[in-house]
Amino acid sequence: MKIPGEEWAQFYAQLAALEDAGVPISRALVTAVSQGPGSNLAKRVKKTNAAVSKGVDLADAGSKAKLFDALDASLVRAATGSGKLGPMLHRLAEFHRKRAEHIRTLKGQLLMPTLVLILAIFHRCCPRAAGPGLPQQPATAGTETGRHLGGLFPSGNNPVR
Repeated sequence: MKIPGEEWAQFYAQLAALEDAGVPISRALVTAVSQGPGSNLAKRVKKTNAAVSKGVDLADAGSKAKLFDALDASLVRAATGSGKLGPMLHRLAEFHRKRAEHIRTLKGQLLMPTLVLILAIFHRCCPRAAGPGLPQQPATAGTETGRHLGGLFPSGNNPVR
């Protein structure tokens, strides 16, 4: 099951704050997801925490439990090795927050064109069910210019003369 981007951002932000406070990572993992113990994220964190408690590296444990994707695991691995896990967790929180915001914006922007397309297809397939549409005019080309415009203007009404 997919975990929403906002949930990822909140998880990384909480984990970063706990890391900054000096809380050990195994305890920070449990604390960061204590609000939603039945969630898919909490299940992944429990698997990760069990592996970390056995001495497995955080990035490897999170990757195996599908807590981290490949990018997140690589960044966590590098940050752990350099001793800069807190700042990296803050960056991951910001990345996932912005990503979720971009996805939400994109979905909002695609809503209207999608609805117009669906209505156009529905009207084309079932014109009587969709109600009266625009009056149908035969496409006639009266002048040379009218032919270039694809018969847009009936003969005699071409404004480009």
